[in-house]
Amino acid sequence: MRKIGAFTFLLLIGITLPAFSQGDPEGALDSAYIVCGKNAYFGSGTSQVRFQLRYWSDNTGSNRAVELFAALKISGANVVSVDTVVAKAYRGSGLEHFDILDVYKEGNQDPVVLPYILTYGAISFHGGITGESLWANITAVVKDTGTVCLDVFSEGAFIDGPFYFLTELALMYLPHWSGPYCCKVELHPPGDVNLDKNVNIVDVVAQVGYVFRQREPESVQAADVNVDCKVTLADIFYLANYVFKAGEKPKVGCIL
Repeated sequence: MRKIGAFTFLLLIGITLPAFSQGDPEGALDSAYIVCGKNAYFGSGTSQVRFQLRYWSDNTGSNRAVELFAALKISGANVVSVDTVVAKAYRGSGLEHFDILDVYKEGNQDPVVLPYILTYGAISFHGGITGESLWANITAVVKDTGTVCLDVFSEGAFIDGPFYFLTELALMYLPHWSGPYCCKVELHPPGDVNLDKNVNIVDVVAQVGYVFRQREPESVQAADVNVDCKVTLADIFYLANYVFKAGEKPKVGCIL
């Protein structure tokens, strides 16, 4: 018998009791999609890249989704492991406040063993979601530049299918999905704010522009060199000290 994830087990014991599968009960068909991670950063012997699983819904009231589930397969010759830490996956997510959050690697739970099939599930007992937001951060370790593909994994014995939303009225429906999403990934050193594969004064100038113009860096991972989960004046001082005084090396941003 195939081993199931913790989230699927919760469904089996009756945490939720979906009435039946049907179409989206309100407005346009809700959707889920991937935003590519294009840049990986050398860390402690590894290179990490983050992809975003995102959702969009125009449902309101009791038609809002209170449960979201997706089974995704990550493939690519340069992928060497995947991350299943729940806190990392849902940091900054629109589902971060949900009562139950789960990330599970199907099959062999060793993060370095193929295949890389991850399930992302969330349940709220206090109302659902509407609008557009991050669902989960998907973090992989890659060994080289190349293409990473993510798609719904439709094989296997998932209790209610590999991908669904469930409303407050326990009506289940399938959101729109346009996968597979294939992302070309390049390797960069931490601190490479302008993404030219070098760390120098140009990156310090780029940080100054981001901080004082209060705009989002192209890569928060590269600009967050002191790993405090934000890009501030402290990151400018940190990177300038490294560039001009051979201070401590930049680190991989904490959003990973």
